[in-house]
Amino acid sequence: MSQFFEILQWLVYNSFIPLLPVPLVWLGAWLLKLNRDLLSILSGGQLCFYCTAISAAAIRDIVLSSSSTNQFAGISVGIMIVLMIFSTFLYGVALILVEIDKDNLTSSYRLAWLSISAAITTTIVVVGIRLSLELL
Repeated sequence: MSQFFEILQWLVYNSFIPLLPVPLVWLGAWLLKLNRDLLSILSGGQLCFYCTAISAAAIRDIVLSSSSTNQFAGISVGIMIVLMIFSTFLYGVALILVEIDKDNLTSSYRLAWLSISAAITTTIVVVGIRLSLELL
């Protein structure tokens, strides 16, 4: 049960609080009676910054705490770098699509769902690696 609370605490400080602006922006748009739904807010690729941030923090923690003989630590850093590159690529695609297809909600929603999927996947991978390396 202790490990569950460690994961929960990590998620609160590293996922819930950093992602809190998303519902706050949606709430502000709703209060101002702007026609914005949650997917249109997320279609700009902002979740990619979250993915990059938790991946970079994981890399730092892995490098500082692992021994030089731990091969899984090196593989974990490689996985984190791939996640950072993917999220950067996704953000670039978001910028291009927003510029090209401003009125096409279908592509915006697809990009929003892709961003959400990337954030969930990155969070799961980072938590899994942190658990494997006992970094929680």
